[in-house]
Amino acid sequence: MTTFKTSDGLFVRKGIIVDFPKFEWRGSKRSQVWEHLYKRNFSWGGPPSPQLLEVFRDQYVVVLSPEPYGRLDATDAGIQKTFAAFKTAYDKGARAFCVKFDDIGLTLDKPSGTYDRFGGSYAKAILHYLKTLNGLLQQLDPANTLYWLPQTYWLCHFELPTFTAEVRALGGLPAGIGLAWTGWAVASRRITETDVCDFLAAYGWKEGWPRGVIYDNYGRASESYALSEAQYFAMDGRDSGLCKHLRGLFDERGSCVGRITYSDYLWNPDAYDPERSLKLACRELGGPSGHRRLLEFLRLYNGTAAFTGSASREELVKEMKSKLVELKRLQEMASAAIREAPLVKRIEAETRGNLADEIKSDVECRFAKAAQMERFGWCDVAVKRATTQLEIDAEVEAAWAEATPLGNFVAFVKRNSPEVAPVPPEEQSEVRFLYDGDRLYLLARLKCPERLQPPGWITGLGKVGDDYVYNWRWQSIELFLDPEHDHTNAFQIIIDPLGRKTDQYLGLQGRGFPPGGLWDSGVEVKVKLLDKEWIVEAAIPFGAFKHVPKSGDVWGVLVGRTGAKGHSLCPVVYGGVRGFHCPEHYGHLKFN
Repeated sequence: MTTFKTSDGLFVRKGIIVDFPKFEWRGSKRSQVWEHLYKRNFSWGGPPSPQLLEVFRDQYVVVLSPEPYGRLDATDAGIQKTFAAFKTAYDKGARAFCVKFDDIGLTLDKPSGTYDRFGGSYAKAILHYLKTLNGLLQQLDPANTLYWLPQTYWLCHFELPTFTAEVRALGGLPAGIGLAWTGWAVASRRITETDVCDFLAAYGWKEGWPRGVIYDNYGRASESYALSEAQYFAMDGRDSGLCKHLRGLFDERGSCVGRITYSDYLWNPDAYDPERSLKLACRELGGPSGHRRLLEFLRLYNGTAAFTGSASREELVKEMKSKLVELKRLQEMASAAIREAPLVKRIEAETRGNLADEIKSDVECRFAKAAQMERFGWCDVAVKRATTQLEIDAEVEAAWAEATPLGNFVAFVKRNSPEVAPVPPEEQSEVRFLYDGDRLYLLARLKCPERLQPPGWITGLGKVGDDYVYNWRWQSIELFLDPEHDHTNAFQIIIDPLGRKTDQYLGLQGRGFPPGGLWDSGVEVKVKLLDKEWIVEAAIPFGAFKHVPKSGDVWGVLVGRTGAKGHSLCPVVYGGVRGFHCPEHYGHLKFN
């Protein structure tokens, strides 16, 4: 359209806008400059390099985890320290800021006097902190915007109902502050309009305040309990109507394929088609001559991310090996196809990477996973019907001799490492299952290298609702069940050596279960502590799952254990980026 000016004013020719971005903010965590080619205009965190500020100046969010990490210092001095850091970023051009408290806990700092000043109330302290900090930022420049990523940063978080109720009772989120969070879960398979509205309402957000942003973890790589590999899929499962409630969504550590396709969704979610978007991304990255080979590779790569169904471990390994041989062949063809593509050369120049080498490495990770699955196993256990009444007393009755033992646990050698190794005999575990018409029974014998001595903080752990939240940070056994075996919806039960439990529903909304920690398994638990071993016996009513198994049914199952040394034990090693919270990678519980 032509704009012209006359003595009567400024005129623009009449026209119809046929393509306009639905989301104001379209970007990534630690955005890369090349993304600007795909209408991205936003960067969340990362060092404010001159190049990023040049491209994303108007939508650049400086992100800070206030010190001391793990505790909130809401004194004047603590708030001034955060403001000083933001002032430095402001002087470099930033106008949007976020304080984030994810993975920290609702803990007040005692040495600074914060705990005493606010009477131990985290809600009072954080609301004072946010209101005062936002006031300082507004005095500096009314154009500044403050965002808050709370510790309860997903909708089904254990502590969200009680914490947000206290926040609302104190007046809710301070005026003029926006919220940042991850959706329904830490890594959300789906994000709906209902999820977004419920989260905003929980914190007392009001219309007219800065709209929120979603920190979308689902497509990220390099998670704990997983082999590091990129996610080369086109994102789906995000309602098109999210743009009515959010300023934007942003992905983290996504591959170039994920970043391009996500840009497509953010521009026009109503018209977004994941399959079409994946094809367009391949055209961009593979060029006219290589896009078909790249697309063929990506389809098979994404198809081997998980092995679902009810096949036996032996059948799954055979299927996996066959597909991976073909995947290797396609990877070599795709790598050759993208080497000369102009976009790939630009990305590699900026990131100092090599996309062909990265793809090769990712395929090698798949082979490593397959080898580990074949060597160490897949949780594939038959559950027999109990022939006698079981008493939950942590005594190993004769009836348990009928149950198939699940053992040979393995441990990831270190955090974020693909390497696993057999658990030493002095730390090994054995788990058995039985069932009857009403309940699923669990017996676990968990060895320890030395006698358990509960630390003071674990014995003093308080309840949130009916759960001992964070009991998994010491010794615990974790049971994950997918009763419908849909590889999407799961339930988690955590039991510690003191016999205390935490349970939560990890599935999607709209299925008749309370979210997160509001779900109650009704589990009956008894624990017995021995010298260098603890025994857990538990009974879980099928009514909690609204699903009673019949002979021949298959449930998804994963049994894990956390230890004092911080490692995790798990008989399933073909894990996904969400670790234990990844039902598409669970093993099988087969009811006989």
